[in-house]
Amino acid sequence: MKSFLTGLILLVILVPASFAFNTGNLLIDNLAARVDSWPGQPTQPPTNPIPPSWPGNPGTPENPGNYESAEYLFSTGRQAYLQGNFYNAIQYLRRFIDRYPYEYRVAEASYLVAEAYLRLNDFYNAISFYRKVSNEFQHYSQAHRAAYFVGYCLVKAGDYRLAIGEFRNFISRFPTSELVDDAWYVSGKTYEQLGDRANAILAYQQVVYNYSNSNYYQQALERLTFLQNGGTTYPTPPEYPPTNPIPPSYPGNGSILSDYEIYQRGHNELISGNYQNAITYFRELVRQYPSSAWADDASYWTGEAWRLQQNYPEAIRQFERMTGQYPGSELYSAAVFILAECEFANGRISAANRSYLQRAAGRFAWFQQNYPADRQAADALVRAGECYETLGEYSSAKFYYQRTIDLYPNSSAAIKAREKLSNMW
Repeated sequence: MKSFLTGLILLVILVPASFAFNTGNLLIDNLAARVDSWPGQPTQPPTNPIPPSWPGNPGTPENPGNYESAEYLFSTGRQAYLQGNFYNAIQYLRRFIDRYPYEYRVAEASYLVAEAYLRLNDFYNAISFYRKVSNEFQHYSQAHRAAYFVGYCLVKAGDYRLAIGEFRNFISRFPTSELVDDAWYVSGKTYEQLGDRANAILAYQQVVYNYSNSNYYQQALERLTFLQNGGTTYPTPPEYPPTNPIPPSYPGNGSILSDYEIYQRGHNELISGNYQNAITYFRELVRQYPSSAWADDASYWTGEAWRLQQNYPEAIRQFERMTGQYPGSELYSAAVFILAECEFANGRISAANRSYLQRAAGRFAWFQQNYPADRQAADALVRAGECYETLGEYSSAKFYYQRTIDLYPNSSAAIKAREKLSNMW
């Protein structure tokens, strides 16, 4: 037995270092040879590092360890994309994304992969990477374009109903994108494909009424006129924009609306009665440009949009936010007055809201004391009296009515106060 063990030890010593016993468990067998790819790199490349689809080994005989450098994969893929070698670009950039999932350029690489697939008319692979950019990298400069092209690729693939849903999602998430008018126009064409005349008209109206400078304005106007006149057969069958309606956007960042342009769009929606759209624009302005000279205006009109919808709790919260954030605004006094008006209106809805009447009365009185020369100062005193009258506190109500007459005897508010007093006594 001793001689057998001695022979076995000699055999192990003489076995080459490359030999390994097969345990039957691949995970265990390969464990010693496995090298994690993040964050470092293998010191030696594996025997067959390049999959069959890989466009050649990017390493060199002199420097084989460079075969999957992050910088090499990204820069080579980017260069291939810019040269129009979209297949090669996809291979390099996808390898970059898989190998370095936390690298700071993954958003950019994913967007370029999506663009390359689009230009190869591989729409579903393009959708996959556009979604990745839009959902995982929302602050990336091209996220809005990625969201738009999800819908666009679905149109090209013939999934019209899904495309419409994606366009609506895009418009809701990125209302200030320069592609919103495109989304409305393509939505109109898609509704026509589905035989939905009413929604097609609404989509074209969005382009015609809100985007007079759009590249699709004339086409949208023609389609709108045709549909509104009851036409069923169009002389020239409508076509979608070409597969590549927009030249490769990389490395540009896309156009961004200015704070004033966003404000104007929001205000146009407000005066058109599209209050929720207006709120979306105004909120986007404050989010993108918190230090803008238009931020206080946007905050004020957001509250006004809620008030016009008679959603007084939301209006109250918004005006409280506005007066707290912009105490030096030119609209501050107007915001205080309308805040009190919203509290007054909300307090009259039910007995459960009586506390709002008390808050409104105090705010109206404060307004008159601090802005006695304001054109609404007399109205504020009458409103304070009405708050107390609604609460049944008639002595306080009479006090404010009489004070209105004493301080502003020739105002319309004084006439109203006299009528109130004559009916109360």
